[in-house]
Amino acid sequence: MPENPRGPGTLLRIQNSRDVLIDFIFEPIGTVFPMPPGAVFELVAVDPVSDYPDVRAGHNEMVVYCDPRVHLFRDGKRLEPS
Repeated sequence: MPENPRGPGTLLRIQNSRDVLIDFIFEPIGTVFPMPPGAVFELVAVDPVSDYPDVRAGHNEMVVYCDPRVHLFRDGKRLEPS
């Protein structure tokens, strides 16, 4: 187990287990990414972070609040705000 569990590295993997497309809302920047059925997004800390991500699942959306030093990835590629 790492000395600092909130240090750099993968913090959380989130999968859309529904059979419909949902909106993945990445806060604090508020960017909306479409999340297809079965897709897996990874939250990766690039530096030590102050707190764990806060995930809230809605009917057709997933909202994640996290430290700005956390980046979002899908299939090994960073998802950037448009």
